[in-house]
Amino acid sequence: MVFGIALFATVMRGQATAATDSLLLVLDRELAVADRYVGERGAKITQAKHDLTSHPLSDDDAYNVLRTLFQLYHHYDIDSALWVAQQRLDVAQRLDDSSKLMSARLNLAEGSIAAGSYATAQQLLDQLDRSQMRDYHQRYAYQLYAKLYRLLALSNGVPSERRRYELMERIYADSLARVTESSRTLTSRQLINNALAALQNGDKERAKAMLTEASLIDIRSGRRDLESLMRLATLLCEEGDYERSYDYIVSALNQARAANAMSRTAEILQVAQVVEQAHNAMMEQWVRRLHVALWVIASPALVAIVICLWAIGLLRANRRANQRLQDANSELEQANRMKEVHISNLFDSHSRHIEEIASLRKRGLQLLRTAKIPQLEKLLSSHAMENSELQRLYTQFDEMYLSMYPHFIGDYNNRVAPEHRVDPSTRELTPELRVQALINMGITDSGSIARLLHYSPQTVYNYRSRLKLRYINPE
Repeated sequence: MVFGIALFATVMRGQATAATDSLLLVLDRELAVADRYVGERGAKITQAKHDLTSHPLSDDDAYNVLRTLFQLYHHYDIDSALWVAQQRLDVAQRLDDSSKLMSARLNLAEGSIAAGSYATAQQLLDQLDRSQMRDYHQRYAYQLYAKLYRLLALSNGVPSERRRYELMERIYADSLARVTESSRTLTSRQLINNALAALQNGDKERAKAMLTEASLIDIRSGRRDLESLMRLATLLCEEGDYERSYDYIVSALNQARAANAMSRTAEILQVAQVVEQAHNAMMEQWVRRLHVALWVIASPALVAIVICLWAIGLLRANRRANQRLQDANSELEQANRMKEVHISNLFDSHSRHIEEIASLRKRGLQLLRTAKIPQLEKLLSSHAMENSELQRLYTQFDEMYLSMYPHFIGDYNNRVAPEHRVDPSTRELTPELRVQALINMGITDSGSIARLLHYSPQTVYNYRSRLKLRYINPE
């Protein structure tokens, strides 16, 4: 009986392994055409943006279009997803609908988590009124809390703090499992959670199958934030499938960079370590194969020369791969430093603005108490501070945008006639170039541009018309 049970278990494990291997082959084929799915998602985003701006919408309709746009941008372009979440919150506030406000705030928290703003995300989640939550809000909040604490655990170097965050993640994951409705069709997130549970129980084969299915769902939906593929690559690396693990991790890393998810430092660094481990192990495996081949077929000189050339090619490929990894890490470090500088500048600007407002208020109160009405009227009618603050806004925007997009001026000069070109070394944008900069960031509505830059809508329209006339090939 014992022998029969063992034989049955062996056969079943073999069948499970064969099924997983078949799924991995499907995943390899789908990964090769992943750009097609990303393009399809991009087309859906373009259509949703057109629906939002092509004609006036009621706040209810705009809220629904923004919901679709957020779902498309999430896992695709984090910066744009954050902007859409804020717009959705603004619309929900105008509607004064508690359910819509709750959903919009949860969207904003989710975008902040993806962007690496963990403190902001936790503040948003902690401020939610649980009594106003519906069932789907509760499930959403538990999911976000679990994800937040998982990322905090990854990014924390203090063991006691890391264990505390891991405990909080398990608590919210268990809460989510209790309130999640059963469904025949599992989402990518549910498959990942089930795979993690299987790993804790020591069932790596089942976990690998679930992560493969989750990766297929993510790729076919056009996502760029491929957590499932990262986890699958790590598991394959542990099993010794180094070549496939390396390909999967590089693909996931490239997609994460395209989605502007570089601020998720802990996950990216973890991925980079796995990449290095997988690549080094793969090279060691290749070197061992080379040694065996040299011992077996050492006599034929021609074969030996070919193998040596092959080894040189592998070493060169290794150096190129290592250089690409170093470049990617340098870009990530530079992006993090740039983010810190922009955040610091933003706080500094707001602090100065608050101080000036306080000074103006005190001066006005003093004049009012001493009945110096003419002086008070003169003080309040002056536009000097407003103009100064507006110029400071323009200067800060110009510096921030040109530091983020250093090739902006060069690209503009290549598209316009020679007489309209600007000095490539300039650090100050013209009003027309500020309008073009916002358009490049995805803000195409003239009303939104006018509000951000404090121009009139007619002025923005004039600048856009002027820009089109300057381009050699207007689009």
